[in-house]
Amino acid sequence: KVIREYSILFDRWAMLGDRGNNGLLVSTSENYITNANVQIPAVVDDGWNQVQAMSDTFTSLLLQIDETTGDGDVIVYIYGKRLAAFMASLTKNRETVIRTLMEQKFEGKNVRFIGVPAIVLKGTALENENGIVVVSDNLTTFEYTQEPTVRSNGTNEEDEYYWANYVVGSNQVSPDEYGAIIKQPITFA
Repeated sequence: KVIREYSILFDRWAMLGDRGNNGLLVSTSENYITNANVQIPAVVDDGWNQVQAMSDTFTSLLLQIDETTGDGDVIVYIYGKRLAAFMASLTKNRETVIRTLMEQKFEGKNVRFIGVPAIVLKGTALENENGIVVVSDNLTTFEYTQEPTVRSNGTNEEDEYYWANYVVGSNQVSPDEYGAIIKQPITFA
């Protein structure tokens, strides 16, 4: 359980950075791009208007990647409860998950979609926000001092207890070139 908590902390640092900077979701790096907020409209009729708005957002991100880095290896992070639920929903014909449609936009690129667990953002300024972060994998550096681990452990036979020394180090994410990390905040009407 302790390693789990340290792993959540490690992930939180990767998302929010060390002391709120140099993370995937928060950064003041000159190479990090934060786009203006995109609002997904309220549902009209069957909700296809929302799917189209999300599709337009992903198309814009794809064009932005091609204009800034041109990287063919990208990781797309989805964060926020509302966006995660929307991406997991079905289209109007009930045949396709919306996330699958968005993944198809990246045809020709090596892309991975990763959902940021809500527990990682719990209690932070981003807990109630939604968005997409696209990372050019070949142009971003993940630096860390120590992964969560048990450094040493043992037992005290006389007093009958187990002890462990847990360690975790800080980490940060650095975009090596302009546009290597692009954040797209999303709100829903």
